[in-house]
Amino acid sequence: METNNETTNGELLYHWALVKSALDQSGHAIHFGRLALQIFMNQHNFYRILHTLMLLGISYTNSKIYEEAHVCFNHLIRNAELLKEERMLPQIYHNMGYLQDKMNNVKEALTYYEKSLSLQPVKNQNYLVTLYGIGEINYKLSDMEKAKEYFLQVKELSKETGIKKQGLLADFYLIHIDSPEKAMKYLEVKVIPYLEGSKEHKEDMIRYYRLLSEHYNQQEKYLEAVNYLSKII
Repeated sequence: METNNETTNGELLYHWALVKSALDQSGHAIHFGRLALQIFMNQHNFYRILHTLMLLGISYTNSKIYEEAHVCFNHLIRNAELLKEERMLPQIYHNMGYLQDKMNNVKEALTYYEKSLSLQPVKNQNYLVTLYGIGEINYKLSDMEKAKEYFLQVKELSKETGIKKQGLLADFYLIHIDSPEKAMKYLEVKVIPYLEGSKEHKEDMIRYYRLLSEHYNQQEKYLEAVNYLSKII
């Protein structure tokens, strides 16, 4: 009876952590995720251990606790490869790539994104997100030809799948390569309204608000700069 109760508690805590993660409450997600992980480890429930480590890795990344996130994803990669958990590996590699990008290890990020992409079926949302990530990394590495190539693929796939966000962002970068001034106008008129309307993660929004604030500040249009800065605060 005790084991059944523990299983129920583990599942409850895990799903509660999932809810908190979806609500952008990463601190709470980490708290409940760690409690769930301990129960699943006591039970040697490897399937749930993997899922909980994934949740914790993402939550630590969102909380900027990068070392803990790195530990989670390293455990995940090792165990998922040992258990031949091929369905999870593309997502694990993608999330490790995203973490490496956040840590400014752009070449490592590119390696993980490419690993992830090689294991994914084409024409689904995850593929599109990883493809966009590769485009962005090449842009950061100043390889504009490769960046352009990937962003054009993202734009095409976005039309085919009807997934709008990555298509808009790819367009922003494609315009930016040729004309930074036009790109900022596109960001303000097309990208920001879409992101605000679809209630994107706060961190995504802050990044683009900051870009526009800095742009207007450089142009000495301080009222517009302050307007976007106030949205961050």
